[in-house]
Amino acid sequence: MKAAAPGAKPIAPSPTASPTPSPTPSVTAASSESEATAAAADTKKDDDGTPMSLVVGGVVVAVLVLGGGAWWLTNRRTSASGT
Repeated sequence: MKAAAPGAKPIAPSPTASPTPSPTPSVTAASSESEATAAAADTKKDDDGTPMSLVVGGVVVAVLVLGGGAWWLTNRRTSASGT
């Protein structure tokens, strides 16, 4: 990175630190716990097998690439020894 040009203005204001940390009440802890449980439930609902299909797709692509490479290498060696 380079230094800013003289007279340049910042794009966004710098963050300011809060003077005192706000205490977390027990009500917030209970609500965050229920939010975490809801988020876990949402994750299960949203998990429709997409990651597994990506894994299977990746394996298929890898097999095709390796098979194509083996075919190319075999044909190259065959044509090189034939001439």
